[in-house]
Amino acid sequence: MITDNIGELGVGQTQTYLVQGTIVNTPTTTLASKNVCLINYVWTGNNVTSDTDQAEYCIAARSVPSTGADDLMIKTVSILLVAVSAVGLRKLARGY
Repeated sequence: MITDNIGELGVGQTQTYLVQGTIVNTPTTTLASKNVCLINYVWTGNNVTSDTDQAEYCIAARSVPSTGADDLMIKTVSILLVAVSAVGLRKLARGY
């Protein structure tokens, strides 16, 4: 829950907030096996009036891709072999 006091707003005046978060401790089997729908709910008000709003968003069921450089060693070794081969061919072509 996030609570914030924005002070006073004039007629037609707006104020925008960017709220970001991270989902933690969610088993990947839940996201991979079914759709997950969540509802954001907001209430605003003062001593005279109040208002509410809500927004629903859903995460479709699919597998979560792995992240990271799994093949970093293979790429590194390949680049080193190409570089060494290029230097060797250059020396061979020049007769060193």
